[in-house]
Amino acid sequence: MLLIIRDTESVKSEIYPLAQTYEAWDLRFGIFTIREKWELILGQNAIETEKGLEFSNFPENKSIPGSSIPSLEMNTAELAAIEQYLTPINSVTDILDHQTNSFLSDFAWIQKNRTSQTISTTCQVINEAAIFIEEGAELTYAILNAANGPIYIGKNANVMEGTCIRGPFAMGERAVVKMGTRIYPNTFIGNETVVGGELKNTTIQDYSNKGHDGYLGDAIIGQWCNLGAGTSASNVKNNAGDVRIWSKKDQQFVSTGLKRGLIMGDYSKAAINTSFNTGTLVGVACNVFTSGLTPKYIPDFSWGVSNEQLYDIEKLTVDIESWKKFKNKTLTTKEKQELARIFERNLNHL
Repeated sequence: MLLIIRDTESVKSEIYPLAQTYEAWDLRFGIFTIREKWELILGQNAIETEKGLEFSNFPENKSIPGSSIPSLEMNTAELAAIEQYLTPINSVTDILDHQTNSFLSDFAWIQKNRTSQTISTTCQVINEAAIFIEEGAELTYAILNAANGPIYIGKNANVMEGTCIRGPFAMGERAVVKMGTRIYPNTFIGNETVVGGELKNTTIQDYSNKGHDGYLGDAIIGQWCNLGAGTSASNVKNNAGDVRIWSKKDQQFVSTGLKRGLIMGDYSKAAINTSFNTGTLVGVACNVFTSGLTPKYIPDFSWGVSNEQLYDIEKLTVDIESWKKFKNKTLTTKEKQELARIFERNLNHL
């Protein structure tokens, strides 16, 4: 019997603009990616096939959307009732609503199965029992407050001096928090991500940079994004009213609540001092620059803030390769093919 984690165009439409050039199961929620969570639960490595991500020796044949988040609190005796341990992600903003519970599940598994490294005596610590430091992580002269939620520092990560962190918070392997950064609860940053300034209730996927001053709150940032120095994003309207965000699935702006910030797709970047409007959605592979506030929807491959002029695909590929060199990575053939596919799709809709 097989468990198949599937990634379809419907799934990609729901979580747009994230995971458009790779599978939804490689999204990071809390400490682990969805794929890693399944592998820990089932005790086996997944096999990628044309059908999806496959696991063998399952109690029954079952197919699950790739964006559903499993809980590490589930054990093998409970696999027959697997649905009650899944959190479905039906829209990109669901990520903000469910990221903390996913992290708490991950953190409980970490504490049960692992031992934390010692915290530097230069740090000020509140509730040390809820702080986990991986091997090789560097922390000096930071304030770590885990009174209201755990703090997880990944392997070989670096928390520079003067940083203030309130949990729940997680940072991935080789991630960097720069000097004097202020991090509020429910913030989660991925592997090799760099952050600075002020962050609150934000999730940033792997390899992205918000390395300078500026505010990011109630935000979702994809992989390989870069926010220039001084960039800030509004998360509350001046009239404290409902925030409406562009939905690719519904092809219209939809109501999302009172606090929603920037949502940015993979490979997009913003110039220095960019001011993002409340609840702005930026598509895949955009180069954002403008005077004043941005529009609330910036389509894929926009050059500036609209797709009247597209980011040339050949130039984009060269630019992405240059960004990846910073982190000793290269653009894969599959990523190039997916970017070209999305580019052609946008050309056909102009």
